[in-house]
Amino acid sequence: MRRCITTVVILRVSGGARFETNLMYRLPPKGTIPTHNPEGVAIDADLFLRQVQDAVHEFLKTPLIDHAHEMKSLGYFDCCMATDVFVGMKEGALVMPKLGREHRSSEMSETIRYLRGLGMSSDVGKVLQETNEALAQGGDFLVHPAGATMGVDGERTNLAAEHVLLRTPPYSSFFNSIQLKPRSPPLTDLLSCCGMNMLVSRGDEYGDDASSKFLARNRSIAWIGVRLGPKSNFATFTGGTTESLDIMIDAEDEDAMDTCGRHGLIVHPIEWTEPRKLGITFRRMFLVLNFNRAGVGSQAGAALRSARAVEGKRQRGAPLPSDSSFSEDNPDKWVQKQHYMKSDAKLPDPVYQPIPRYRPPMHQGTLISPSQSNKE
Repeated sequence: MRRCITTVVILRVSGGARFETNLMYRLPPKGTIPTHNPEGVAIDADLFLRQVQDAVHEFLKTPLIDHAHEMKSLGYFDCCMATDVFVGMKEGALVMPKLGREHRSSEMSETIRYLRGLGMSSDVGKVLQETNEALAQGGDFLVHPAGATMGVDGERTNLAAEHVLLRTPPYSSFFNSIQLKPRSPPLTDLLSCCGMNMLVSRGDEYGDDASSKFLARNRSIAWIGVRLGPKSNFATFTGGTTESLDIMIDAEDEDAMDTCGRHGLIVHPIEWTEPRKLGITFRRMFLVLNFNRAGVGSQAGAALRSARAVEGKRQRGAPLPSDSSFSEDNPDKWVQKQHYMKSDAKLPDPVYQPIPRYRPPMHQGTLISPSQSNKE
């Protein structure tokens, strides 16, 4: 029996820049993982952490993700649910309001520092934080090839957040909204886009209602529906970042894997027993961002690499490039020359901050001071 193998090559071009899909996640401290869920089922903390790490390794085997980055763990369990406070757009990120989650303010700031450290040159949208009474959760934002859809349920994401996004450029140009049922799960747990025109939905009353409203609001694409089971946990992360047909499915959901296989999707089963006991889905644990890294395909990155190369030649005593190699006819080399003339090809020295030492208050003695011990 002869088998026919078809290879699909997908090229992604955007203005000459190279965009990369990055997966960001945090592991909660082992001591903060609940020992039992609200139903009284025991949870293995070691298995919980191992399954999250195994899921990241499985993501890296697919074309969905280019790089994975583990962020620093914080002192509370909610830090592992990264998409509660951030949402990845087609380029860059949008941070959620601090109202109702003030204890996660430092987590938002530290995540932005991670993104800047990775070289993200796109802006981080803070328009929701600048709006009073706005409530929003990253799980209610579904980015798809036709734009982005926001699910409004009134509790997690309210009308104030919908009002500011639909009337603030540039978000108003590609955002639309749908009304979710009360007590509905987040929109990304109900719907997901795979490829360029496949809509994967959860087969319950909430998923059916969300999919029908989504199709009515986004008619520019002829969607192909894939309806899974009522408790299916799936993730594709195709929010404008990749057109792959790969989909991540809970390993114990065999019916969902069969349904996806019949529709031509490439299924990747993932063991997810412990996070499932706490109601945590793939989409809530992993934050996926698509951005152009500084230094990859940009003029600023080319100038920085050129400056480092010139500085290395200076240290080795090698001859420097002559002015004849730079001209206005060659824009890349002209940018390199301008950067070389302005910065003298020297990188700033690193800043080292000493470790803070403990010092007792000025007007209060300590119990372990030598003077007190001598008096006693």
